[in-house]
Amino acid sequence: MPLYGITVGILITDDLSTVKSYYKDFSGDKVSSHCVFYEHKGDDVVIVILNPNSLTHPSIAHEVYHATSFVCLSRGIVADFNNDEPMAYIAGWLTDKVYSLIL
Repeated sequence: MPLYGITVGILITDDLSTVKSYYKDFSGDKVSSHCVFYEHKGDDVVIVILNPNSLTHPSIAHEVYHATSFVCLSRGIVADFNNDEPMAYIAGWLTDKVYSLIL
């Protein structure tokens, strides 16, 4: 992700083995939409996982919000409703990446 130095992965899949190949600590027995943040070989990684069978605008917004929060927390960005431009930039960038895969 530009400016913040975080590796971003977006998975649109319902295949459990695919999710586990990207995130080995995944403990579910089925794929639901969610977001994970972890460190891998010294790099921060955020993965947005979206199940294509339940893909909706609200589910995308929900997971992008979580990913935005993870990025902000990891980079020391404090939520400030009087200056929310950093959060808006992150959410917009992530949303663009998701929609570039599904449109």
